[in-house]
Amino acid sequence: MPFESEPLNFAEILASIDAGQNLTSELAQLGLMSILQGDVDEKDLELFLLSLNEKGATHQEVTGFVKAMRESCIRLHCPVETIDLVGAGGSQMGRKAALNVSTIASFVATGAGAIVCKHGNKRASSTSGSFDLLDELGISATLTPDQVESCIKEVGLGFAFARTFHPAMKYAGPIRAKLGVPTIFNTLGPLSHPGFLKRQVVGVPSPETAEIMAKVLQSTGTDLGMVVTGHNGLDELSITGPNLAHIITPEKIETTEIHPSDLGITTVTPERIYGGGPQDNAQIAIQILNGESGPKSDIIVLNAAAGLVVAGIAENLVDGIERARSSIDSGAAKSKLQELQTFTQELIPK
Repeated sequence: MPFESEPLNFAEILASIDAGQNLTSELAQLGLMSILQGDVDEKDLELFLLSLNEKGATHQEVTGFVKAMRESCIRLHCPVETIDLVGAGGSQMGRKAALNVSTIASFVATGAGAIVCKHGNKRASSTSGSFDLLDELGISATLTPDQVESCIKEVGLGFAFARTFHPAMKYAGPIRAKLGVPTIFNTLGPLSHPGFLKRQVVGVPSPETAEIMAKVLQSTGTDLGMVVTGHNGLDELSITGPNLAHIITPEKIETTEIHPSDLGITTVTPERIYGGGPQDNAQIAIQILNGESGPKSDIIVLNAAAGLVVAGIAENLVDGIERARSSIDSGAAKSKLQELQTFTQELIPK
């Protein structure tokens, strides 16, 4: 239901942000609703996004923004145990040679028994977005909400295209693409899943943003979640060094360090896990799902393992890694890719 309020003077909100002042959750919600209703011109929207980048968003502001995103989205109905694996984008590696880790890991997690609905988009500030890769893999981004729900029911895996489920983003999308830098929407995307999921693994490049996102997820109904900041600011669990993780339950948020070497994974230099454009990443995805080992497979396995822990399938990351490797080695992960390719192609009229 649309947010109803007294007429809002967006100029006052913009002036506050531009002056470095924090908004209440309610004002943040109203401000973003004004943007999502198309009431803000491009110049003011650009200034709002850049000023918010400079100031930094607070926990209260992000909570208000998320409420606005959820109120304006098209609702998706998923089984209660459904998980999402998502990187917020904005990492240096993403801008240079993104690998689409969480997208490939979604096939592996599903092959290991998880139900996954990945919320994603096409590239904004990276070399390859989730749905750029899916296009190359022959999985349509133009599915309706009912069709995405059918994918989840029949295959155990669906991909929710942000532009479909957040149509109001049409007012912000062009400016976001024009700026070509991470904005608050990189943070809001993972927090605004149209299925209102209770279980998520979210990757974010900034430890400060990760702490905020963990608090927002807890306050918006998460049963079990993980917000991670990868080594060297990767927006996924990395295998180049230690990672910071916030484990979220309704009762508490625990912060821990996850080191790949403690899990039997060899640490490598960043270049060993570089991806590229959508065509490059499609080739890498097929190689990994065909069982090719190496650092790129290792980082996919590690992130799929985190998803299996959040799904309640794996007891811990060591167990999750074993299950993720088995998903690949048995061919189950590749089968899920093939099933989804076939199923989505049948849904699209010839």
